Amino acid sequence: DYFNLIKEIRNPGSSKTSGKIVTVYTARPTKDRSMYEDATVIPSNIFVTTRYDSAEGIARDFGGGEVRDVWKLRIDSRYLLNTLDMPGEKQYQIVGDGQIPIVSMVLISAGN
Repeated sequence: DYFNLIKEIRNPGSSKTSGKIVTVYTARPTKDRSMYEDATVIPSNIFVTTRYDSAEGIARDFGGGEVRDVWKLRIDSRYLLNTLDMPGEKQYQIVGDGQIPIVSMVLISAGN
């Protein structure tokens, strides 16, 4: 369980206690839209950002010729592994075993 080990080294005890609920954004393929609509859990290893415009850029740049959906996600911070920490933006990877519980997930911008 590599990712939890990293989190524990960075913040001892962090994987055992609830964190705060944070709002992040992610760009997902349009073919997966039905999986995310009304979701209460999502798969681990998804990358997310605190900036909507960054998610929009990813939706356009990494869609392989199509524009991805952009989703607004509310999740407990204990499931987030920081991958980028800059003034004005943080990026994370969602970590954990299998399906990760979320508070909410809302489609903000539909791709094509």
